[in-house]
Amino acid sequence: MSTNFYSLKYNETRQVKVTKNGLKEELRLYANGIEFSYNKKTGSYVGCGIDAAHSFMGWFSEGITRSAIKSHINVTEWPSDTKNAIMEVLTLSLWDSKDEYFTTPADMSVGLEKPLNSALKNRHPEENNTIRYNKGTDLEVVEQIQFHLKNALPVIALINGGGHWVTIAGMKYEYSNSGIIDLNSVDITYIDLTAGDTKEKKYADLKINGWSSVGTKMYESYLPGTLVSMKTDSVLYSNKWSSGWNGKIYEVNNKKFLFLIKESTGAVHIHNISANGSIGDCIDKYDWSSGWSNINFFELNNKCYLFHYKTSNGLVHINEINLDGKNGKNTFKGNFSKNMCFTHIFKIKSQNFIIFSDNKGNLKIHDLTSDGKIGTILYEGKNIFANKHNDLIKIQSMDINNKTFLYILDEKAISIYEAIAKNSKIELNLVDKKNIKPYYTSMNVFVHNDNPVLLINRGDYLNVRNGEINIYSLNKTTGKIESELDKNYFTNRFSIVPNAWSYIEYFRTTDNQIKLFLLDKNSGNVRILNMKDDLTFDTNLVLSKELDYFQIKVKTGNVEKAGTDANVYITLKDSKGNFEKLIVDSIYDDFEKNQEDIFYYVPRKKLEDITNITVGHDNSGSKPGWFLENIKITKKGNTSSWDFNCHMWLSKSDGDKKIERDLKRN
Repeated sequence: MSTNFYSLKYNETRQVKVTKNGLKEELRLYANGIEFSYNKKTGSYVGCGIDAAHSFMGWFSEGITRSAIKSHINVTEWPSDTKNAIMEVLTLSLWDSKDEYFTTPADMSVGLEKPLNSALKNRHPEENNTIRYNKGTDLEVVEQIQFHLKNALPVIALINGGGHWVTIAGMKYEYSNSGIIDLNSVDITYIDLTAGDTKEKKYADLKINGWSSVGTKMYESYLPGTLVSMKTDSVLYSNKWSSGWNGKIYEVNNKKFLFLIKESTGAVHIHNISANGSIGDCIDKYDWSSGWSNINFFELNNKCYLFHYKTSNGLVHINEINLDGKNGKNTFKGNFSKNMCFTHIFKIKSQNFIIFSDNKGNLKIHDLTSDGKIGTILYEGKNIFANKHNDLIKIQSMDINNKTFLYILDEKAISIYEAIAKNSKIELNLVDKKNIKPYYTSMNVFVHNDNPVLLINRGDYLNVRNGEINIYSLNKTTGKIESELDKNYFTNRFSIVPNAWSYIEYFRTTDNQIKLFLLDKNSGNVRILNMKDDLTFDTNLVLSKELDYFQIKVKTGNVEKAGTDANVYITLKDSKGNFEKLIVDSIYDDFEKNQEDIFYYVPRKKLEDITNITVGHDNSGSKPGWFLENIKITKKGNTSSWDFNCHMWLSKSDGDKKIERDLKRN
């Protein structure tokens, strides 16, 4: 058995514990050294969606109030006459009064983003966006839960066939011999703040993939498999441009540039890529004619060239690129087969070739001559897809072990061909094909440190809303797809128009750091993500250790108006003079009359035996006065505990009018 703790870089008291025992694995979120779990109900009921959002936000900010959650997340309340007249009839008098409050998945995911940004100000705003999933298979839903828990993030789930919201904090499961999660083995640990406890159930019993029995104003939002969590990527750069841009990164004189073109208008922009990988200033602009649908860059005789093609009429231009990255003189003009939707330039050894293909896999391959012109046809083939009736998505190439491979992505498969130059002809030999889930929209193949990889991006068509990017290792000899290195999810909004990255590309910065460029032609969104040197996503997660913590029990007195609305603090002091000030707060209504509140804190400094404490408040709120009974502090494992009695007011209007007191242990 092995056990590891991984923590979030921006808050190392938030961890996931990963326990492995053969094919069995367990994931559990830990906050301040203990299992993340809330079981204390606060305030009047306003819907399980608010309760789930409250426990979810408790992971990121212990002090966020329930009213702050309610101010951001919309709740649809059914009038009592409608409920009595309609719902009791429809449900044969099984209607529960709690069911009169509805939080739609759309309201949940959108409403959480403002409190997340408020709680996580030290992160890039795009990193705090929520991710919403809908309508996956049971295995996909379980894998999505696993993904977020492994990245130390809770998951809000719509259970009971769409009728109840909870927050998932852990799961247990077992892999089959083929490496797939056995659904019958999956146990889910979840926080049900509405019921006031933390439970563990079989995945099947939760009915996450059931249909909703209630139709509300956004009934299409209540789809089986609905989950909400937070993004896990590390964003270097983000922006929103106007729609319609196609882009490609190229290199001249050891500098990176971004070429952008709009097919609809012919507008061209060229940007510097900064040393850290972000998009810099626009260094040049052009107004070309409309219709340029394909752009490629290639190198010839140590010079960079731009190839551009119009699908509508087959027109091709080739331009030399100047050393400053700007467009230079035209070296070739010609007309070729029109209605070819895709072009791609690749090399076999030192020779360049150009592919023209329509969307059904009918393609022609020409050579590019030594003076940068398009030569004769060396290959002409029809329906080269593994699935011949699907539409082509992308063609890319890569040199691996002195061999050239073409990767052809269609709607349902990736076909891999080895390209061989032989007797003034090109041969394409099918090496492998891999069937994939539908709706992938882009692909990128790339070599880093001699490791070939494949990225494919799943789009957002109709009910497929997860924006999934998968990273696979490729065999260094055969070019075949091997194991999955990583995956991530990016999309959360519903749209009939594809909401996905239309272009994805790995690139190296000048100091050899790896970044991922993402561009969505339809929305104009652009991102550059930080990647790790092992070619996986940087998820702001670090290997850590089990944390020591203090349990602090605070008892408010049983006298009239004993509770406080003020912000409470406690300073711990040990016998060696070490001290640490803690702001004592949680997601609940703390410090109410005759109430004992329990807090857990991981000290930033090493504290031994606690001899003294200072306790006080900031006198804020409408009722700041507080009658404190006592405080008990226990070190992890109940090895040491210390009692501090007070039995006095901390108030400017009661007792001796003090709002701060020094207490010695009993």
